[in-house]
Amino acid sequence: MKPLETLAFGYRAKAVTTRATKIVPGIASAEKAIEKIVEVKKLRAFVALLSVDERTWLCEAIENPDTLFTRERMQLLNKLVELNLVVDDVPSRDPDLWVDEPPLEKDPELGIGRYVAWQTPLHREAVKKSFAKSLKHVYSTSPNFVATC
Repeated sequence: MKPLETLAFGYRAKAVTTRATKIVPGIASAEKAIEKIVEVKKLRAFVALLSVDERTWLCEAIENPDTLFTRERMQLLNKLVELNLVVDDVPSRDPDLWVDEPPLEKDPELGIGRYVAWQTPLHREAVKKSFAKSLKHVYSTSPNFVATC
């Protein structure tokens, strides 16, 4: 995965700052925007309240949001949609419907799947950060623990 500076829609750090400011007004950097998203959406509490299965599914969804589009995971998908973190109605990418070149069917770098997509790479990073902090807090008794999916 590319560094955060190159995540926001394929643009470099300057564009990330610009987009971060548009997503969260008054914020001048991607890291601050991520922290603000975590705070406003109360993601620390959200992640802490998830069941073990839901945490596993969320971890998988961080890398591939389409993993949420299954029957047993719909409740988690709906929670993420309610928090405005993901979109579960991605428009069709049928080449006949586009004047120019259609977008890619999937773009894992940006968190876009065939059926589900993260609102922005910043939203995905906010969930990822909250998830990692939650795991680190839960398993802080293990000195060698690394909080990753």
